[in-house]
Amino acid sequence: MIHSLAGGDFKINNFFTIAKVEILDGLFKSDKYWYISNLINLKVNDIVLVPVGKNQTPTKAKVLRIDKNVNEQISPIPIKKMKEIIKIINE
Repeated sequence: MIHSLAGGDFKINNFFTIAKVEILDGLFKSDKYWYISNLINLKVNDIVLVPVGKNQTPTKAKVLRIDKNVNEQISPIPIKKMKEIIKIINE
């Protein structure tokens, strides 16, 4: 009852597909990070290009896990801080 009196609005949550990847090259090799994916055909074990580090350097990574329809309020890290997978390269 108190909430309705406060005049607050309910936040509409967005849902995302996120992927956990392991970096394969460079300074961050073997590190694991979460990325947003808008790639329909992404699969576990795909080799992808992801932005890494302060300069957003495109770097090869291996997809370890894919979670679909993740509510932005329960994602492993804040969605606002997540970068997006650039593309699948499968080399």
